[in-house]
Amino acid sequence: IRGVAFQWAGKDALPVIAQKYPDLDMVQSEQECGNGLNNWEGALHSWDLQRHYLSNGVTQYYYWNTSLFADKPSRWGWYQNSLITVNEKEGSWTFTPEYYELKQLSHYVKEGARRIVLDGYDDALGFLNPDGSIVIAAANKSLDSRTVRLRFSGRDYCLTLRSESVNSIVLH
Repeated sequence: IRGVAFQWAGKDALPVIAQKYPDLDMVQSEQECGNGLNNWEGALHSWDLQRHYLSNGVTQYYYWNTSLFADKPSRWGWYQNSLITVNEKEGSWTFTPEYYELKQLSHYVKEGARRIVLDGYDDALGFLNPDGSIVIAAANKSLDSRTVRLRFSGRDYCLTLRSESVNSIVLH
């Protein structure tokens, strides 16, 4: 066995398996499907899931539904979240908050990047891209803006995060 994939129900097993088998390739193969509301709370939950999986060694993260019809259950018979909702009557679509949340890491973290450990603030992820740039993604779920301090590689960084936000910062 060279690798293992974790669906959403496997998230609690991931830290144990990652510690016991550190040389396994690990991927997250299906994010939780959500409740069909496609709201900011769902996007924050997606952030928490990404942070959990990526902090515990997965190198790939997959979202389940790219697009679903707005206000209709999925083909599996229940309401689920998606990155895009489609208005069938109007022939239009809308990017959901989860789309924008997931887009941050997929846009700024490049193929071949390595996760770096950040100290000082737990609700953050850091990556070193092959070109040497550093990507920091950090969330602030509180109702107030806040300033956080992060430390890595012997350097301190001070970031101001808007209330109820997920942020991406690229350092060159």
